[in-house]
Amino acid sequence: PGGRVLLLEPAMSLVGRLVHGLCHPEPLGLNHVFPGKPSALAPAAKAAYSAAQASCHRLLRNREVPALLDGWRVQRVEELVSFRYLAAGEFRSPQLYPDFCLPLLRALDRAASLAPSLFAARLFVVLEKL
Repeated sequence: PGGRVLLLEPAMSLVGRLVHGLCHPEPLGLNHVFPGKPSALAPAAKAAYSAAQASCHRLLRNREVPALLDGWRVQRVEELVSFRYLAAGEFRSPQLYPDFCLPLLRALDRAASLAPSLFAARLFVVLEKL
């Protein structure tokens, strides 16, 4: 009790859906992760493995299936705009821009942060165990 879990997950903004949907092999899972009864998190098509990049966004930003968060307090849910992160190839790819462009990308991030539901790439979440 009182322990915290910090998550950094894909955001499902307009840009997030585009980038994560086109550049990642895992499905977004915008409408097939919570089929039927909202009381259980069921994998799509009875697959042995079910990936859905939108799960965190749907559970914590959209507040779908609140029963799955029983025993947890949602401390923070923040959409983060980060074209620097996306253009850097995220965590594993080569950087897609020259170093001198970094100030321009920082300025773009600041401006786009005014509309995170359109431009967010990541979702930062803090959960506390009750």
